Amino acid sequence: MKLFAIFSGMMLSLCFTSILQAEDKDLQELEGNYSIISLKQGGRTLGKDDAQKTKVRFKGDVFSLIIKGEEKAAQIKLDISKQPRTIDFIPNEGLDKGKTYLGIYKIEKDELTIAFVKTGERPKEFNSENDVTLMKLKKEEGK
Repeated sequence: MKLFAIFSGMMLSLCFTSILQAEDKDLQELEGNYSIISLKQGGRTLGKDDAQKTKVRFKGDVFSLIIKGEEKAAQIKLDISKQPRTIDFIPNEGLDKGKTYLGIYKIEKDELTIAFVKTGERPKEFNSENDVTLMKLKKEEGK
């Protein structure tokens, strides 16, 4: 019985380590600067001018929106054990400081798609229905 407990503990430890390594791999894959391809909320496309003036950066576990030179940052947490993979944003400043925005994400080559909500339940699909914000991003070359 004791041997089984030790073996079970080792297996759990290996599984947990594998998940952490995979999440680190996703953080590394996300790292870089992005341009916004499209931005939708509540089924409506948001202004192209605003999207063109906004850049997105991932560095480590920090997500930054750079709007007209002003940077707004949030901590991110990934969970690759879920399908679709989940991402949580926790703003570092402003009125929403410390709140958690629940989202999902997928990486396809040099494009990143994120669907998230400021309040309510985590999205289950990549669409912009109800209060879901849907961002499609393209990774900038060499960044």
